[in-house]
Amino acid sequence: MKDMQNININLKVKKFNNNNDCWNKSTFKIDFIMWLIGFCDAEGNFQTFPKKRGNYYNIGYGFHLGLHSDEKEIINEIRTFMNNRGHIYKYHNQYKNEIRLSITKLEDLHWLINNIFTYPLLTKHQWNQFCRLKYGIINKFNRVSNLEEYLHYLNNSEFWLENKIFDFEESYLIDNWILGFINGEGTFYINEKKKPYIFILNKLKKKF
Repeated sequence: MKDMQNININLKVKKFNNNNDCWNKSTFKIDFIMWLIGFCDAEGNFQTFPKKRGNYYNIGYGFHLGLHSDEKEIINEIRTFMNNRGHIYKYHNQYKNEIRLSITKLEDLHWLINNIFTYPLLTKHQWNQFCRLKYGIINKFNRVSNLEEYLHYLNNSEFWLENKIFDFEESYLIDNWILGFINGEGTFYINEKKKPYIFILNKLKKKF
């Protein structure tokens, strides 16, 4: 927890926008959103990528959440929480046994930005990936002349990186984030030869 105190502090609970969408913050509790953000910090994938189109490139965006196929109920519940946005794909072959939620429509990605990720992802890698996606979608960065132009955007964070702001005084928020992150990265097991009860975080290389 001490390492996490370096994150800038200044968060206030935000309200959902009341609009024609049947999903709003009065319908669901904020604790699940924070759990989901922690889970996405562990398992999510925010993509920005070029697509060749003749003599230019379109820029594509996507959010993906993949788990072992045994965890299909979690993926289904998350998609239900997101008002059935995106599609679920199953992969069963000799290389992987996975179920994946994929969201690629711009209107659905806008919805995620405005309704789910109103609080920051806390790992450095995921926050960077999300900021890049968010800036590109909001500013309609959808076409470049060549790969050099795309890479210039990709590698210059001053274009898209936002300050990470979070308030640990709202203790229940970080508690739910921690639960989500542990659900994605934590391992509990019994080692009969050494210490009997062990808990580890599998991907400590994720930077805060």
